[in-house]
Amino acid sequence: MNQTMNTCIVELNDCEIRVANDDQIILRSPGVAVLDKEDLHVGEAAVKKAFLNPRTTFNRYWHKLNQDALPVATRHFRHHADLVYNHLLKIHQQSGSPQALLFAVPGSYSGEQLSMLLGIAAACPFSAVGLVDAAVAGTAAIAATGEYQHIDIHLHQTVITRLNVADNVTRTAVETVAEYGLHKIYSAVAGLIADLFIQQSRFDPLHHAVTEQSLYDQLPACLQALRSGREMQLEIRHRDRTHQAKLPRDVLLHKLQPVYAQIREHISPALPCLVGDRLAALPGFTDTLPDYTVIDSEAVFKSCRKFATQIHSPGPELSFITSLPAQQTITVSKPAPLKPRPDQPATENVTHILYRHQAYPIGDGTIYLSGAGHVTNRKPEDAACSVALNQIGVAVLTVLSTVQVSINGRPVNKTGQLQPGDRVQCGKGGVDYEFIRVLNAHGSPQT
Repeated sequence: MNQTMNTCIVELNDCEIRVANDDQIILRSPGVAVLDKEDLHVGEAAVKKAFLNPRTTFNRYWHKLNQDALPVATRHFRHHADLVYNHLLKIHQQSGSPQALLFAVPGSYSGEQLSMLLGIAAACPFSAVGLVDAAVAGTAAIAATGEYQHIDIHLHQTVITRLNVADNVTRTAVETVAEYGLHKIYSAVAGLIADLFIQQSRFDPLHHAVTEQSLYDQLPACLQALRSGREMQLEIRHRDRTHQAKLPRDVLLHKLQPVYAQIREHISPALPCLVGDRLAALPGFTDTLPDYTVIDSEAVFKSCRKFATQIHSPGPELSFITSLPAQQTITVSKPAPLKPRPDQPATENVTHILYRHQAYPIGDGTIYLSGAGHVTNRKPEDAACSVALNQIGVAVLTVLSTVQVSINGRPVNKTGQLQPGDRVQCGKGGVDYEFIRVLNAHGSPQT
């Protein structure tokens, strides 16, 4: 790639198309379009109008990426490809009109869809200079040898990419969980919240377009707050009255479990998970995952910038890159810190297990816990679970017996990650172990 060319990198995920200049994300644009007569609104502007204009709102055009006709068409907007073209034009304009774009795309795109994308780009006022699998690019920012499964959520699907990391990061398989994406999650949560408004305020926000839009506008903040918060209060104003409803976290998780379960059925328990930050941000999704790492939102862009020359094929034709060198200079971020609970200082990994006023350090080995109150580095016969640090220093609990083990009252089936303030109970009515972070006088973790 011509290093003097002004180039931006575009990650195509219709939950939120991201554009970066160098490593910094400069634009986030959801894959939503709203037709208003001959005017087209895309991205955030469309999201704010989606439920005010439901018949002319479209959110599958990036997912389909074809020339299927729109159910409501105009002279200038006839099919999905027209919406993709116009959204690309807007993204290009909002990104400062760079000379070139390099695309990181989901592995679910077929050869025909990739050809369609490049054909549309050829009609735009920029040059397409690269095409790479987004999961490969994100994983190349880790570069630890082994087999992985990369999991990322889109609006209408979840994409699971299996990869081998040695000298190169190579894609070996791609699987999609069709129709299980952020759109389904938002619909489920909106329905739940509407039921709570009816129960608590005798008001149905889905009955009016304006209040339905208001409800959906609050969903991102609601899900963010309930990643760690116990309860979220929502307010919707209608006809000079403010209606309120409270959404407890446990009620939300119960509603989302069937959706999560469908995705988890496709996840291999034998492989460590690399979870996209969009999916990891959903409350409770990672609670019962096996060993996992959250991929930083900028990892794709760092890899694309570093390996821009390898991604850009020589000659006028672009190849779809599904293998990149494994790099050692960039390390993956630790799982994204949650907002602190009211009784928990923010953010870091646990260092000790607290039981009966004694703090037991979690070191390089494995610690075993029992329902009788034993904390030991030698596995006893009554061991209910074990705790050990994974490769990025996060404490992972593993269930070892049929004794019920729970974290903060939530049962653990196989494994679960721990953070400061978590309480683990072994057996019904059994003892509690608290997980804490101990610092020295300089503010560093005490081991």
